[in-house]
Amino acid sequence: MVVTILLVWTLMIAADETPIGRMMRAGFVAAPARLLDSIGRGHVLLTAMIAAGIGGLVWLIGAESVRLLAMGAPELMSWIVMIDAASLIDAAVAVVMVAGAVRIETVKTRIAARWRRIARPRAVRTRPARREPGANDADADPDDSADGGAGAPRWAVAA
Repeated sequence: MVVTILLVWTLMIAADETPIGRMMRAGFVAAPARLLDSIGRGHVLLTAMIAAGIGGLVWLIGAESVRLLAMGAPELMSWIVMIDAASLIDAAVAVVMVAGAVRIETVKTRIAARWRRIARPRAVRTRPARREPGANDADADPDDSADGGAGAPRWAVAA
């Protein structure tokens, strides 16, 4: 076993830039590094708590505790995996439900807007728009009027 590991290690060093070397590096270096990188504080704390519990039981019960713990270890590991897997599944289901709800609301809104446009088309103007003539200020000079500009707007009369 040790010889095989040393040969694989030598091959990875010697064939670093070849396709086989890149594949070996991805399988034997990058994948385990990703898995080890995913270990967080919670995982370490849980492992320390379980080890402390096992140590306390061994100290309290003695040699019999080893047999008891050996029988319960597979079930304990399955509980840990189930709790982790259940949390991930719950989170994934929640994300899918929120995304689905947003999409459904968007689709409902678009269908309602399209239905309103089809059911009630825009009104067609039946009479022409009323146009008022614009003010022609060039015709009347306030200083030329008989009352001295008293009929002109106040903002237009300079002091």
